[in-house]
Amino acid sequence: MKRPFSEASDLANKHRHCLLPDVLAMAAELECRTLVLGHFSTRYSHEQILEAMELERAHANYKGEVRLTLPGAIAQYRVML
Repeated sequence: MKRPFSEASDLANKHRHCLLPDVLAMAAELECRTLVLGHFSTRYSHEQILEAMELERAHANYKGEVRLTLPGAIAQYRVML
């Protein structure tokens, strides 16, 4: 499966945004127990974000809990192992 959030983006660098793989790798290295993420691009559907989160989380070997606030959503989604 393609990792849509894994490629470096000039736009992300320009606006000083972090990419999902970088954030998850940092959280894994720091052994964070809970990671709270928001501010996802509206270019991606909720399903695309959740699929990418699972894929990138496994790739980074992040074992902690992830809480997401998806575009246009108020409720949080929990991603568990």
